Amino acid sequence: MANNIGYRGALNNVSTSTSITLTLSSITYYAGDLVLIGISSPGYAPTAPVGWTLEASVSTGTPGAAGCVGLWVYSRRVQSGDSTSVTFTGMTANYIVGAAVILFGEDPTTFLDVAAVTATTTPASTTFTQPSITTVTNDAWLVGFIGTDIDSNTFPYTTPPVNGTLVDETRRTSASTTNGVGGGIEASTSRMVTAGATGAATVTGTSSISVSAVVAIRPQADTTSFVYQATGRVVAKYDPTLRNYQSTLRVVRTKAENAAPTQFQPQIVICM
Repeated sequence: MANNIGYRGALNNVSTSTSITLTLSSITYYAGDLVLIGISSPGYAPTAPVGWTLEASVSTGTPGAAGCVGLWVYSRRVQSGDSTSVTFTGMTANYIVGAAVILFGEDPTTFLDVAAVTATTTPASTTFTQPSITTVTNDAWLVGFIGTDIDSNTFPYTTPPVNGTLVDETRRTSASTTNGVGGGIEASTSRMVTAGATGAATVTGTSSISVSAVVAIRPQADTTSFVYQATGRVVAKYDPTLRNYQSTLRVVRTKAENAAPTQFQPQIVICM
C-alpha cells in the first residue's frame, strides 16, 4: 500500500526574451517537495540552472519558424536554501512559455516510477494527445505537459487530457502567447490506480501542431502498519468511577464522645 502523492500548486510565465523565470515563491512549499517544470519554445532548447535534471525533450519543425514547437521537462527535489526563482537561459528571442507543478509525498529515493515518454502530433490536429506510459507502482501520479504552436493569448482548451484508465485528471495551469510565432504550454496531473499501461490521454481543442511529455511519479512507501484481527475477546471491563468537581469544602468537627456500652455484673440467688 502506498500513500497518495499530494499537490502543492502550479504556476506559469511567458517571456519574449532569451530567458524565462518562474517564481516558485508564489506557492507555499517545503524542502523535499518535487518540482517539475516544462519549458516550450519554437525549437530553442533552454539551458537549465545547476541542480535541475532534464527528464524529457521533444521538438518538431524548423527552430524559429511557424509550426515549430519544442518541449523540455526538468525536475528537482527542493533543497533547503534553494532559490525561489528559477531561470532558464540560452534561447533565441521569440517566445518562451513555462509551467511548474509542485508535488509532495513522492518516493524519497527514486521519485521516477519509469522513464518519461514523449509524443508529437503532426500535421496540425484538433486532438492533443499525451502518450501512454506503463507504470510499475500502484497509485503513481502522471504529470503531463503539452506544448503547442498556436498563435493565441488563450490556451486552446480548458480541460485535462483524459482516457478510461486514469483517474483524478486535473488541468493545473497553462499559458499562451502571440509573441513571435506564438505558442503555448499546459500542465495537468492524473493518477494510475493499478500499475500498467495508461493508454493515450486526449482532449479536443483548436487545431495545432503539438508535442507532449508525461512523467510518472512514484509515491513514497506507506509507513503505517495494519493488523487484521478476525475475532476479539474482552477479558475485563473497567468502569471508572465518575469524579465530581467540588469547588469548596466544609469540615464539621465535634468534641462529643460516645461511651462504650456497659455490662452489669450478674448476680446468682440460691433459695433454700
